[in-house]
This record gives sequence, structure tokens and C-alpha cells, in this order.
Amino acid sequence: MMNFLIDFITVILSLVSSIYLFGKLTQKHIKIKTSHVVLTLAFGVIQMKLNSNNIQWLSTLFTVTYLYFMCKQVYSCSYNEAQNYSIIIWSISLLIDIFLMLISASLNLMVIYETNTRLYKSIASIIMSLLLVGIGNIKMAVRFLNRLYKKMKKLNISTYHVLLFIIILIFLGVMSSNNMENQFMIIIFFAIGIAILFTIVMFISMNYQIVTLKITNEILEKNNEVNQKAIYQFRILKHNLESQLMGVKTV
Repeated sequence: MMNFLIDFITVILSLVSSIYLFGKLTQKHIKIKTSHVVLTLAFGVIQMKLNSNNIQWLSTLFTVTYLYFMCKQVYSCSYNEAQNYSIIIWSISLLIDIFLMLISASLNLMVIYETNTRLYKSIASIIMSLLLVGIGNIKMAVRFLNRLYKKMKKLNISTYHVLLFIIILIFLGVMSSNNMENQFMIIIFFAIGIAILFTIVMFISMNYQIVTLKITNEILEKNNEVNQKAIYQFRILKHNLESQLMGVKTV
């Protein structure tokens, strides 16, 4: 019973910390209803069931889906906000999870995992939750993530690319979990995850600049058309004034 309670608390704590970070990023006020509490408790039970059966990929996919749904409901935000911010928070959580695996392997803490897997996962979940809360209170991190969101929103990333990104990160998370005793493999997977995120961030930034330049060029072209029309009207006015002056001079 005690183990069940610990697992349940850590799962709920992970969700609450993610929702907290979502609120910090969006600067929205939370609106909790009774249905939200019931759904959160149900999520905790389902999540524990998936974790106990070691269905890692389904547990991870369920987490990101539920995070999107809960954030959209609790904060009454738009589809783009719920999707993009949920992906950002979930990606950070997954990288933190892999990083904690790397730390554990480096410090020879695998003994804890082998002897008491439940205790190890609970401690890792608590640390991850605290780190998410900490990120939400670092202004520089919040500004960076908000700039990333604005770029993602501007590009209007398709659902296909979002799903592809989720599948890749789920694969890295599952492979890292299955190779926890191999420090070298965890380093490789963590490095791959960082490289993928860095590449995606750079790709988003570059495409955002391209889109911004296109919009700027369109504005300049429209302004140029308006200026040409104004110049044309000015020439007509000048011609008419000259004609009238010539008429006055003749009189």
C-alpha cells in the first residue's frame, strides 16, 4: 500500500510540475474544476499501471497527450499554445530523465535501481519535478522558451512533424531506459537527444528568419506600389499646376 501511494504521489507531482511550468510560460491563471481533479487522479492510476507493466513507449505517449489535454482545459488556451508548449515541456522532461540516468550511471547508483526500481524512479521523478519548477522561475529560461514558442507558432508546424519528433524522442527515452547499466550508451543517447533538439531549434530559427524576411519583402513591395502611385499622382498634379500657371502667364 505504501509503495502504491509513493508511486501515485510521484506521478501526480510530475504532472503538477509540468502544468505549473506551462502556466509560468504562458502567464495564464489556472482554472481548476472538479472534473480536472478527477481526470488527474485517473491519469495517475493509468500511468502507474503502464509503469508497473514496463510499457515505456505507451506511458511516454500517454503523458504528452494528457499534458496537452490538461493544459488546454486548465488554462483555457488555444490549440497552438497547448500543442507547442506541451511539446517543449515534455521534451525538457525527457531530456532531464535521460540526464538523470547518465548521472546515476556515472555515480554508480545503478545498485539502487537494481535493488529497488520503484524507489529509484520515485526519486528521479521528484528531482525532475523540482527542476521543472526551477526552470519556471528562471527568467532567462522562460524568455528563451517563449521566443521558441513564438517562432513555432509563426511557422505553423504541421501535426505530422510534431508526431515524428515525439516518436524520435520516445525512441531515445526507451533505449536509454533499456540500457541504464551501460553508461556509454546513455551518453550516446543523451548526446543524440541534445543534438536533435539543437538542430530543430536552429531549423526553427532559420525558417522563422526566412518567413520574417518574406513578410518584410511583401510589406516593402506593397509600400513601393503605394509610393509609385503617389509619385504618379504627384506628377499629374504637377502637370496640371504647370498648365494652369502657363494659362495665368498668358492672360
